[in-house]
Amino acid sequence: MGNSDTLDARLRFVRIDDELRATLRALKPVIARALPGVLDVLYAHIRQFPEVARLFPDDSIMRHAREMQIKHWDMISDGVFDAAYVESVTRVGAVHHRLGLAPQWYIGGYSFLIAGLTRAIETEARVGRFGKGGAPAKKAAMLSALTTAPCSTWTSPSRSISTSACAPSRRRSTGWALPSLR
Repeated sequence: MGNSDTLDARLRFVRIDDELRATLRALKPVIARALPGVLDVLYAHIRQFPEVARLFPDDSIMRHAREMQIKHWDMISDGVFDAAYVESVTRVGAVHHRLGLAPQWYIGGYSFLIAGLTRAIETEARVGRFGKGGAPAKKAAMLSALTTAPCSTWTSPSRSISTSACAPSRRRSTGWALPSLR
């Protein structure tokens, strides 16, 4: 995923265009207001699951992860998916891999975040009065942007950004292997 042609193709494939980028920028204040509370609930929830809670042996690590999530979503809501964005998500993926974060917990956490941010869009986003002015279509575009943008750099597990930064000799199994298609 190192060259821009590959990144451009991936962004086009998931339909990240100028309109979606503008929608993300319009969502930035909603995300910024809602995300801290959503993360607080997520991390309290994580504490109930030893399989994931083990990744946060003390509160300072959890606070750091929360801060990094806020920075990550700030970057997403900028709508700029460039080499700096790829470098950032690659670093995050490498940390997840090094810690042995299994896909079900990562995907579950993302689901939790998307659900919380979806609620915020539904309740906070101002897109018109009384259903006029294309409000349903604008809200649909916001929800689509919210669910599309984070997936822009996900790859197949064998070529995952979460494993590309790790030397094969250091890889630990995290359950990312796909069944053979033969």
